[in-house]
Amino acid sequence: MFRIVSNNLPVHSPFFSFPKIDFKYLSFIFKVFTFLFMICIISFINGCSNDNIISEDKFVKIYSDLIIAQDTISSRAKNNQELRKEILNRYNVTDDQYKATVDFYNKNPNHWEEFFTKVTAYINELKKNSI
Repeated sequence: MFRIVSNNLPVHSPFFSFPKIDFKYLSFIFKVFTFLFMICIISFINGCSNDNIISEDKFVKIYSDLIIAQDTISSRAKNNQELRKEILNRYNVTDDQYKATVDFYNKNPNHWEEFFTKVTAYINELKKNSI
């Protein structure tokens, strides 16, 4: 038999009973676990969305190659889509990754400023090395 204490009086019961639970403490624990769960979900979503974004160094090289290729190859030889596909294949990047990266940079115009500064520096470095 199990003993249940109710109103400070011992009572015998043939059935199992749960001990008294402080619901304020349980509520606090529930809130903490809910908060941690939400943090994990948000981190997971952000982590997944950033997987498609190309690293800045690689994106600088890809973008520079696109600019150089468009300037050097006549428009009759290849259209821009084929040209972009070839360059992206060279860097093992999908079209979706390229678009996601462009969208990422479009969300903050300051990224573009810094990015174009790096692209210009990279193209100038390529010019120096080719001479």
